[in-house]
Amino acid sequence: MLKNEATAPTAHLLRLRDLTRELGLSRSSIYLRISQNAFPASISLGGNCVAWKSEDVAQWVRDREAQTIAKREAVKADYSQR
Repeated sequence: MLKNEATAPTAHLLRLRDLTRELGLSRSSIYLRISQNAFPASISLGGNCVAWKSEDVAQWVRDREAQTIAKREAVKADYSQR
């Protein structure tokens, strides 16, 4: 085993069924967002098998949370100026 292999972090991979269950998005919604560059792209595992890196999906969720908070703050600020 190479030194880098021993210290390299192992990526946790999520299959489509994991994504649909965890995110509450349908298969078609996930692929639509990928085509719009609004969701992390899958990686090929060979044949017809694809998966997503869990850290990429987690970052996508954090980004959505940040956008939601920013929108709420903007609405609050707009409402308080009235």
